[in-house]
Amino acid sequence: QNLSISKSVIFLSLSLAHHQSTDLTFFQEVAFDIHYNMEDIDPDENVVGSPKFSIITQEVARYIVPNLISNLDLVMDEIECLINYTKANTSIPPELISVVKDADKFTLEQGLCS
Repeated sequence: QNLSISKSVIFLSLSLAHHQSTDLTFFQEVAFDIHYNMEDIDPDENVVGSPKFSIITQEVARYIVPNLISNLDLVMDEIECLINYTKANTSIPPELISVVKDADKFTLEQGLCS
C-alpha cells in the first residue's frame, strides 16, 4: 500500500512539475534520489550527497524511472517544438508573418510542432 501511495504522489508531482518553470530542477532532484537509492552501476563509485525526498525509496525508484523518462521525453518534445518555431520565424520574412491571421498562425505552429 505504501508503494502505491508513493508512486501516485511521485507521478502527480512529475505531472504538475511538467507544467511549471521549475520542472528541470525537480527532475534533477528526483533523478539524484533515484540514483542515490539504486546506487551506481559501477560498484567502485559511491553516490555523494543526501537524498532530498524521503518518499523515494529503492522500491519506489524502480517504478518511477519509466515515468521520469516519459516526462523528460515530453520536455524534449517541447524544446524541439520551440527550436523549430524559432527557426521558422527566422526563415520567414517579417512582412509575411504580420499579414498572417491568428488562425493561420495557430495552424503554422501546429504544423511545426507535430
